[in-house]
Amino acid sequence: MAVSPLQPYYTTGQFVTLTATPDPGHQFVAWSGTVNATKSQINVDMVTNEAVEAVFGFPLGTALDDTNLVWTTSGGAPWYGQAETSHDGIGAAQSGPIVALWNGTQFVGNQTVLQTVADIPQTMLLSFWWNVSCRPPNPYSTNGLSFAIDGVTLASISGEAVGWQPVQTNLVAGRHTLTWTYAKGPVDVPDSTPFADAAWVDQFSLVSTNLQIQSPILSILKTTTNSVVIFWAPATGFVLQQTPALGQPAWVNVTNPVNLVNSMDQVVITPAPTNQFYRLQYQ
Repeated sequence: MAVSPLQPYYTTGQFVTLTATPDPGHQFVAWSGTVNATKSQINVDMVTNEAVEAVFGFPLGTALDDTNLVWTTSGGAPWYGQAETSHDGIGAAQSGPIVALWNGTQFVGNQTVLQTVADIPQTMLLSFWWNVSCRPPNPYSTNGLSFAIDGVTLASISGEAVGWQPVQTNLVAGRHTLTWTYAKGPVDVPDSTPFADAAWVDQFSLVSTNLQIQSPILSILKTTTNSVVIFWAPATGFVLQQTPALGQPAWVNVTNPVNLVNSMDQVVITPAPTNQFYRLQYQ
């Protein structure tokens, strides 16, 4: 049989059919290793030894701690929820396994996108934690994780061992498209530092900037040992202050130790001063 020199020739091996079946509450994400595919059933031509791994995950809303929003994913491989790497120790969204692509002429970069659309009635505080482990950008590749609001990039991170970092910003009332993009390639320049080739987002939150502060209950008790016991609840977010006169008050922080007793903050002042006024200031 004549073989064209432009066509590779080899003897094919046995085709093996692999089917990915997720556990209840999980979903199939993609195949990784020597085979990169997003269909749950694939045929592998066993010309040589192959290392193929099925990636499974749980819903993105659960991983990101916000099930009220609709989370979507696109690109070379989908984002998915997993519990192996997270900031809160419970779970986080992780970028899907992507590889550089051959467009018929050259290798080009690839990316995987996590996105949601938020309709908010008032200014709200957006916050989340993120992390990435990838080759740092170089003259041949643009690698890293970026975050954009309505198509405008707000921040980006890149590197082999970045670690968890917080992000916070205010969103004005209206509809906003929030996008996280993990990109790589087309060429990764190798070095001796290992990296995970992945990005993570965790603990997403949208809260009102006009939160109502719960007013504390402040109590003062004079004991028979010439001591004053001052206690209040709720026990967080407030500092105790004092002044000897209300005409022209000069409030100063009480420096006595604060102890938590029965879910209330408590301060004991000995000896008890005369004509002393106390208040709580929110911090």
